[in-house]
Amino acid sequence: MNEIDEVKAFINSNNFELMKKYWFELNQERSKFDFIELFQDMFNENSWSKILQFLLHSKNNHNLKQEFLREWLANIDNKKVHEFSRRLPEVEMSDSIAIREWTTEENRRVDIVIHVRDNKKNTHSILAIENKLFSNESENQLSDYQKALCDYLPKCKNKILLYLTPDGVDGTTVNTETDVVCVPVSYSSIRNSCINMINDNNHEFVKPLLNNICLHIDKMTKQSKTNKEISDFVKKIYKEKTNREVIKLLIDNLPSITQVFNALEDRYTKSKRFMPLKYEGSKSTEFKLHTTNLDKKTEKLKIGFCYMLHFDGKNPDIDNKFVLRLMIYFDESLKNNKNEIKRIVEHFTFGESIEKKKDWWKWKTIWTGDSYSLQDYDKKDIQGLMDLLEEGINFTYDKLLRKINNYLKTTANKGYR
Repeated sequence: MNEIDEVKAFINSNNFELMKKYWFELNQERSKFDFIELFQDMFNENSWSKILQFLLHSKNNHNLKQEFLREWLANIDNKKVHEFSRRLPEVEMSDSIAIREWTTEENRRVDIVIHVRDNKKNTHSILAIENKLFSNESENQLSDYQKALCDYLPKCKNKILLYLTPDGVDGTTVNTETDVVCVPVSYSSIRNSCINMINDNNHEFVKPLLNNICLHIDKMTKQSKTNKEISDFVKKIYKEKTNREVIKLLIDNLPSITQVFNALEDRYTKSKRFMPLKYEGSKSTEFKLHTTNLDKKTEKLKIGFCYMLHFDGKNPDIDNKFVLRLMIYFDESLKNNKNEIKRIVEHFTFGESIEKKKDWWKWKTIWTGDSYSLQDYDKKDIQGLMDLLEEGINFTYDKLLRKINNYLKTTANKGYR
């Protein structure tokens, strides 16, 4: 059997069908509505810690008092946690003060530390939470936290550290010989607590928040479980030599945007259709053509111009969209001169577009053109992107040249000629 036959056999095998099934399950979960995911860039470990701190602080305006704290502890299936809970003072005779980013004597920061105080406002018990969503523990992290908690308020004897992760994995830096135990806890315990409280009609005010927490944890948990299954399955099929060779062959021959960009550059350098532009090879999300002739005019202004095919994401693929943008970029020396940058951008900006504007401090969009969606990583895409560039450059180049000349005239009194 030759290499092509092996690839065909692999694609027609049950293993390949199972991989497609896993992909479908993952895609189905990702497509479910999730309010919190709308703000995914803002939601990280710190954001989740802030939500938890809000719910665990009895004096916040959620009107739950200590109910979330007590409900959550009851949903953690661990003997040490139950012992800690039994020693807590009565709810009616206590409150809970939740502090984020509690700093130890060694200048390390615990995500949340909760003081459960008695009716005389003395700290009766301490519950610390280290929240890990995606990052790993740093060196001796949990054992350092345990030591810090042992040394803190020595008269307080009821202390515990919870290591909170999506899957409830054990901490790798735990000290098992200390008085303050560290207990692994999963996000499912938070979800179960939210469900119980949603079913209580006394919590109408916070039900939307609790509902969205449940939806996001369900989605996060399902995706984590499916990813684990995929990882285990791939390891299993990779053990077989034929499968290994086929997978490597597929990877070696995967088409990529880099190949399209290389062909586009080659087509551009051989073409006589464009004005003098200089190609800059860069990231897989950007294809840049610099306006070298125009940049000579604006060199003393410390600005330059660039046509950019831009994908607003990390790894462009077939069906993803590239947008043509005309960008102005600034020399590093202008970084702190915000008013000057604003004035220059306002002068050179022209045209309206339905496409989203994209700016960085050094790069500002002054015109946004049409877009092109990748189709084949081959001839169609090379031609489609070439046409997009040609139409945009022909439409804007003379306009940009006039704007430069006008700007140079208006700034002549400043010595820019």
